[in-house]
Amino acid sequence: MRLAAQQAKAWARLGDRRQVETSLDRGHRLLESLPYPEDTDHRFVVDPAKFDFYAMDCYRIAGEDRLAEMYAREVLKSSTDPNGQERKPMRIAEARVMLGVTAARTGDVE
Repeated sequence: MRLAAQQAKAWARLGDRRQVETSLDRGHRLLESLPYPEDTDHRFVVDPAKFDFYAMDCYRIAGEDRLAEMYAREVLKSSTDPNGQERKPMRIAEARVMLGVTAARTGDVE
């Protein structure tokens, strides 16, 4: 799953949107074939929510701001408990930066 996400990021850097989609689709299929992990906080467990984090970055690199923003909002949601407690601070920070990047690209400097 992580390899597919890194491959998608590499294709994004090369500007090949079709290959980005192919790699992300492969990663999604791999992820769906695995049982849901009991402890998503364990370092060596594949956290399904992290794939959205990878996709967010791929779409930012590819210049697909609408998709990058959509995934950034999903990362924010999945990284925060219902009571508002931030569980994944680094992912949240990156998602907020992503929202800033997409806003700046549209001219929204506020």
